[in-house]
Amino acid sequence: MVADHSSDNSNDTPSKRSNRASRKERKTMDAVLDVLMHAPKGRTKFQLADDLNASPGAIDAALNTLRKDGQHLIERHDNYRTGDVSFRLSTHLRPAEEHVFGPEYFPDGVVRFAAISNTFIGNKYHRDDALHAFYDIVKRDGINLVLHCGDILAGVPTPVTRDEILFSDPELQTQQLIKNYPKVSGVDTFFITAKDAEGTFTRRPHYLNIGRFIEEEALEAGRSDLHYLGPHEVDTRMSVGGKDVVVRLAHPTIGIPYAKSYRPQKMAESIQGGTKPHVMLVGHTGNLEHIFPKDIWTVQVGSFIDQTPSMRNAQRDTVVGGYIIELRRPQEYKLPSGIVSYEERFQEDQVALIPEAVAFFNRGFYERTKAPYLKGKKR
Repeated sequence: MVADHSSDNSNDTPSKRSNRASRKERKTMDAVLDVLMHAPKGRTKFQLADDLNASPGAIDAALNTLRKDGQHLIERHDNYRTGDVSFRLSTHLRPAEEHVFGPEYFPDGVVRFAAISNTFIGNKYHRDDALHAFYDIVKRDGINLVLHCGDILAGVPTPVTRDEILFSDPELQTQQLIKNYPKVSGVDTFFITAKDAEGTFTRRPHYLNIGRFIEEEALEAGRSDLHYLGPHEVDTRMSVGGKDVVVRLAHPTIGIPYAKSYRPQKMAESIQGGTKPHVMLVGHTGNLEHIFPKDIWTVQVGSFIDQTPSMRNAQRDTVVGGYIIELRRPQEYKLPSGIVSYEERFQEDQVALIPEAVAFFNRGFYERTKAPYLKGKKR
């Protein structure tokens, strides 16, 4: 785990770190990280050893532990004759491995889960009321799994958003999340991180693997319900009627399309054959919509933030809410002649998606009318 380093205090050292390494190794690792954070062109192993009065072997061990902690180190061959290799920190995180959700999340054999995005915790327009109401629905319906498609934190303030974000420090935003994010017994939240919002903490001067930082800080605070899957785009796998189904969580970094469905359609069209998921959950857009381009169930999973002044200036709308999704296998059938048709092959490879959009009005509506958030009965 990497702690926050501000650019105006180069003597600060990380206060917390993964317990993979011994205390001496952690001290060396922290020192290596400090040097690399202030060396944008990188340093070789021997330069790091001279800088820190450490052995090359200790530097090797520190670099390996940093890699295991999720830091993306770029290696550059400075001199092919001498074999000198310099190391520098990258603002990009390594892609995550596929995650498998077992039957413990679907105890009744029905694959149902919730999908959300864009909570922007740390932004004054964050809809904590609607988010807690959504988790109440999740609990009421007996769902054990929530998939979060990024923008979990507000991230680094920009000149456009600085009046909207309450805390600029990643530790403060993380503590706000740990304190206020819904905690429901039996419900686990798995999240990815975005390139924008909380993803800005991966850049200078922080170089923070914010997803892992959130998960480890939550564990230290006694919360074992928040799980980091990886950055930007992660595939998960779950068994539906005996068939492995790939559900992809994606958080694109995009502008404002001319139509709400345009971006997810282009995302589906751009996926190479043989790598397509069955279901793609799309964050960032702030829309609630499900479509079926290129035989991929593509779901825009909404947001939990009211429209901010910066969104209005950018002519960007946002829909407060999320999705409850159930996956089933289509009915099996055979042609009387026994001939296998294209439709039958298509049927065998597909999954049926039963979506339920859960939308909320803006905060002012509930304050004015005192209307209840929850209606209906458990399905």
